[in-house]
Amino acid sequence: MFFFLWFSENLMVYSEVIKLEKNMTNKIQANFLSSIKSNVRQKILIGSIAAVLALVTAFGLQNTKTVHAVQERSPVSENIEAVDAGFANIVDAISDTVVSISVVHKQTVGWEPYANGPLPWPEVFEDFWGSYGHLWKEFRKPKKFPGSTGSGSGVIVDAAGYIVTNHHVIDNSSEITVQLVNGESYPAEVLGFDRIADLAVLKIEAGYSLPYAVFGDSDTARVGDWVIAIGSPFGFQHTTTLGIVAAKRPNLSPEMNIPMLQIDAAVNRGSSGGPLFNTKGEVIGINTLLAADGYAHGLGFAVPSFVVKDVVNKIIAHGRVPRGNLGVTIQDLSEDLVEVLGLEDTNGVIVTEVDENSAAYKAGIQTGDVILTFDDQPVTSVVDFANQVRATDPGTSVGVNIWRNPDDITLSVTLGDYTQLPVQVAGTDNEQNTEETNAKASI
Repeated sequence: MFFFLWFSENLMVYSEVIKLEKNMTNKIQANFLSSIKSNVRQKILIGSIAAVLALVTAFGLQNTKTVHAVQERSPVSENIEAVDAGFANIVDAISDTVVSISVVHKQTVGWEPYANGPLPWPEVFEDFWGSYGHLWKEFRKPKKFPGSTGSGSGVIVDAAGYIVTNHHVIDNSSEITVQLVNGESYPAEVLGFDRIADLAVLKIEAGYSLPYAVFGDSDTARVGDWVIAIGSPFGFQHTTTLGIVAAKRPNLSPEMNIPMLQIDAAVNRGSSGGPLFNTKGEVIGINTLLAADGYAHGLGFAVPSFVVKDVVNKIIAHGRVPRGNLGVTIQDLSEDLVEVLGLEDTNGVIVTEVDENSAAYKAGIQTGDVILTFDDQPVTSVVDFANQVRATDPGTSVGVNIWRNPDDITLSVTLGDYTQLPVQVAGTDNEQNTEETNAKASI
């Protein structure tokens, strides 16, 4: 600011000297004014140069100071591996291993036209006409209703044409067609499935070696790691979505008592059975569950690869996943039950029902027994015990320690084959609180 005032003042002096010089006729006075003008001009030039140098110096010092400040501070991302500008190279390498699956479900048989209607018409007429009601059925013939269609996704895990998908994608199917990324379609055979893990293995005969994906280690996946989901949501084949591992869940319920990877990558109807890749292009999960209304809400679940590999190997070797069955309905011990029974803590499960055709019944397990250990391993909850039993092969003899008031008894039980009994869970839907609720299950 000072420079501009000084510059303006000297410029005005210089201007006035020029005016006087033009009107001056005396030679001596003219020379004097010329000398003054020269001095003022020199002062203006020197001052301007000095001002420019001062500005340049100040600007340079300011920049030097800023650079010095940045250099002294370590960036927060110093130890974080840089992410590439995109994932296109990874997707290009793995997309050929992903398939689309089309399913035709089995036909259903019913009475026309009200077989699937709201009223049981044959029963109504039979009741109305008494003993003559059966004649109503003689005038009506059962009809086969065409099976519905469905779709899903899958991933090739062997060049010979082995494909992994979800069991619920192909359940109750009469026809399964697999379409490759190149548009080729092949009929598929179901080699086996596992309802607990909701997995199935298919086989197609393409006549040549197929591109296939490899399994990665889901145990090393961390919350926050990038993941890539590929599938056919709503029939849009080979749709790629990106997200992270949002959480690692030990289980969701006694019904589906397996670990799960929770992800925020968008998965929708038709994405079921599709692979979940890491940034190395390895399969670390099979996308299985999404929000209850069937639409993406940043909340999806994938069966981790260590479970998938075990199921696939067993199905290829045996055609199924051997799982033990005890044949009891069990319930967690609540604080009230512990107090009534006079137990020390809530460890263990109480038997609420015994199937008369089960291994438990043959071994002598009764309703009201509290199971404390299974094969010398402590039982802590319904979820824990269900996992222990289902992880044991059918035909295996194990020791079961029970408390039957007031005695501790050890029984030898030869496990039966798991019959996929429905599981009922009482209490909260929050998987993290399963052990805190009065959960029960049939195993």
